[in-house]
Amino acid sequence: MQSLLVDKKAIGEAKIPVVLLHGLGADEHDLMGLAAAFAPQHPVLSLRAPGRYGDGYQWFEIDWESETLVADPGEIESAGRYVINHLPSGPFVCLGFSQGGIIAQELLRAFPDRVAGLVLVSTWPLPGLASARAKVPILLQHGELDPIVPVRAADLLSDIWLGDDVSLMKYPMAHQISTASLNDISRWFAERFGDSSSPRSVG
Repeated sequence: MQSLLVDKKAIGEAKIPVVLLHGLGADEHDLMGLAAAFAPQHPVLSLRAPGRYGDGYQWFEIDWESETLVADPGEIESAGRYVINHLPSGPFVCLGFSQGGIIAQELLRAFPDRVAGLVLVSTWPLPGLASARAKVPILLQHGELDPIVPVRAADLLSDIWLGDDVSLMKYPMAHQISTASLNDISRWFAERFGDSSSPRSVG
């Protein structure tokens, strides 16, 4: 469990936790600044990817010549099991950024009873998934100026993940999470997961 960082424990009666999955070359500390967007009753967990990538880590090897950007699809399944094995039992909401968004989708595909909701930011479709009916709420966010994962990836995601509560939001930002997008995440989460308080502004 050394790679599991529990940065924000629940205050008061614990509600559903939030799991953060970082992008390529980052680590478990990278997204912890997002914790302030969630009400204090929600613990926030951030997990380090298992593979090294320069000074950081990766969930799977990237093949930059492939349309799916995936060198070995089996690595995605393995990374999904790695995440589940490092988390406490019970449902959670998963936020995946970039490469972490691929693993978040894999968690919903492979472990649907564990995932209560997804936030997918600046990511692309799970390779091999033609379409899927989402029974949980999904928020898709992408920067219109993203130079790494083109914004058309968000449109492909919205075509693949179908459901009654799938939202797509685009922003004038690059490959990042902006103040505006984080405030929208906070609002989306508060409306769906039983917070009695108003959404938490981080700007």
